[in-house]
Amino acid sequence: MVSKTPVFAVEGHDVTAFIDRVHAGWGLEPIDVERNTYRLFTSDGTELRLSVERGQTVVTDDVLGIAPEFLADRLRYYLRAVPPTRRTLDDQALDKATLAELVDEFCSVEPPE
Repeated sequence: MVSKTPVFAVEGHDVTAFIDRVHAGWGLEPIDVERNTYRLFTSDGTELRLSVERGQTVVTDDVLGIAPEFLADRLRYYLRAVPPTRRTLDDQALDKATLAELVDEFCSVEPPE
Protein backbone atom coordinates (compact mmCIF):
# COMPACT_ATOMS: atom_id res chain seq x y z
CA MET A 1 0.00 0.00 0.00
CA VAL A 2 1.25 3.46 -0.87
CA SER A 3 1.70 5.78 2.11
CA LYS A 4 1.05 8.98 0.14
CA THR A 5 -1.82 9.67 -2.22
CA PRO A 6 -0.75 8.45 -5.65
CA VAL A 7 -1.58 10.25 -8.87
CA PHE A 8 -1.83 8.62 -12.28
CA ALA A 9 -0.60 9.93 -15.60
CA VAL A 10 -2.54 8.40 -18.47
CA GLU A 11 -1.20 8.43 -22.02
CA GLY A 12 -3.55 6.43 -24.22
CA HIS A 13 -3.70 3.06 -22.46
CA ASP A 14 -0.35 3.53 -20.68
CA VAL A 15 -0.55 4.43 -17.02
CA THR A 16 2.23 5.66 -14.75
CA ALA A 17 1.73 6.06 -11.00
CA PHE A 18 3.56 8.71 -9.03
CA ILE A 19 3.84 8.85 -5.26
CA ASP A 20 2.27 12.31 -5.21
CA ARG A 21 1.67 15.41 -7.28
CA VAL A 22 5.20 16.75 -6.75
CA HIS A 23 6.77 13.55 -8.09
CA ALA A 24 4.42 13.68 -11.08
CA GLY A 25 5.67 17.18 -11.83
CA TRP A 26 9.24 15.94 -11.71
CA GLY A 27 8.50 12.87 -13.83
CA LEU A 28 6.45 14.31 -16.68
CA GLU A 29 8.41 16.04 -19.44
CA PRO A 30 7.35 19.66 -19.99
CA ILE A 31 7.36 19.22 -23.78
CA ASP A 32 4.86 16.35 -23.45
CA VAL A 33 2.69 18.40 -21.09
CA GLU A 34 2.66 21.27 -23.60
CA ARG A 35 1.54 18.79 -26.27
CA ASN A 36 -1.29 17.54 -23.99
CA THR A 37 0.15 14.04 -24.07
CA TYR A 38 -0.98 13.19 -20.54
CA ARG A 39 -4.13 13.29 -18.47
CA LEU A 40 -3.44 13.33 -14.72
CA PHE A 41 -5.81 11.81 -12.15
CA THR A 42 -5.95 11.50 -8.39
CA SER A 43 -6.80 8.07 -7.03
CA ASP A 44 -10.52 8.96 -6.87
CA GLY A 45 -10.69 9.86 -10.56
CA THR A 46 -10.39 13.64 -10.25
CA GLU A 47 -8.60 14.99 -13.30
CA LEU A 48 -6.14 17.81 -12.59
CA ARG A 49 -4.70 20.32 -15.02
CA LEU A 50 -1.01 20.08 -15.88
CA SER A 51 0.92 23.20 -16.84
CA VAL A 52 4.47 24.26 -17.53
CA GLU A 53 5.89 27.12 -15.49
CA ARG A 54 9.47 28.32 -15.97
CA GLY A 55 10.29 25.15 -17.88
CA GLN A 56 8.98 22.80 -15.17
CA THR A 57 5.87 20.63 -15.15
CA VAL A 58 3.40 21.68 -12.46
CA VAL A 59 0.30 19.86 -11.27
CA THR A 60 -2.24 22.60 -10.61
CA ASP A 61 -5.25 22.61 -8.30
CA ASP A 62 -7.52 23.18 -11.30
CA VAL A 63 -10.01 20.33 -11.59
CA LEU A 64 -10.80 19.45 -15.20
CA GLY A 65 -13.45 16.92 -14.27
CA ILE A 66 -14.30 13.82 -12.30
CA ALA A 67 -13.82 10.63 -14.31
CA PRO A 68 -13.52 7.58 -12.03
CA GLU A 69 -14.90 5.28 -14.74
CA PHE A 70 -12.25 6.46 -17.21
CA LEU A 71 -9.41 5.88 -14.74
CA ALA A 72 -10.82 2.49 -13.71
CA ASP A 73 -11.04 1.49 -17.39
CA ARG A 74 -7.42 2.45 -18.03
CA LEU A 75 -6.20 0.65 -14.88
CA ARG A 76 -8.13 -2.51 -15.85
CA TYR A 77 -6.71 -2.40 -19.37
CA TYR A 78 -3.18 -1.98 -18.07
CA LEU A 79 -3.54 -4.67 -15.40
CA ARG A 80 -4.86 -7.23 -17.90
CA ALA A 81 -1.53 -6.91 -19.73
CA VAL A 82 0.38 -7.78 -16.54
CA PRO A 83 1.12 -11.51 -16.23
CA PRO A 84 -1.36 -13.13 -13.81
CA THR A 85 1.53 -14.37 -11.68
CA ARG A 86 2.43 -10.74 -10.86
CA ARG A 87 -1.03 -9.65 -9.73
CA THR A 88 -3.47 -10.72 -7.05
CA LEU A 89 -6.69 -10.07 -9.02
CA ASP A 90 -7.63 -12.42 -11.83
CA ASP A 91 -9.47 -11.13 -14.92
CA GLN A 92 -12.90 -11.79 -13.41
CA ALA A 93 -11.97 -9.94 -10.23
CA LEU A 94 -10.61 -7.05 -12.31
CA ASP A 95 -14.02 -6.74 -13.98
CA LYS A 96 -15.75 -6.38 -10.61
CA ALA A 97 -13.09 -4.36 -8.79
CA THR A 98 -13.81 -0.88 -7.49
CA LEU A 99 -11.55 2.01 -8.41
CA ALA A 100 -9.95 1.85 -4.96
CA GLU A 101 -9.19 -1.86 -5.44
CA LEU A 102 -7.75 -1.21 -8.89
CA VAL A 103 -5.55 1.57 -7.51
CA ASP A 104 -4.23 -0.77 -4.80
CA GLU A 105 -3.62 -3.55 -7.32
CA PHE A 106 -1.85 -1.23 -9.73
CA CYS A 107 0.38 0.18 -7.01
CA SER A 108 1.32 -3.30 -5.82
CA VAL A 109 2.23 -4.34 -9.39
CA GLU A 110 3.84 -1.06 -10.48
CA PRO A 111 5.05 0.84 -7.41
CA PRO A 112 4.68 4.59 -7.84
CA GLU A 113 7.74 6.54 -8.88
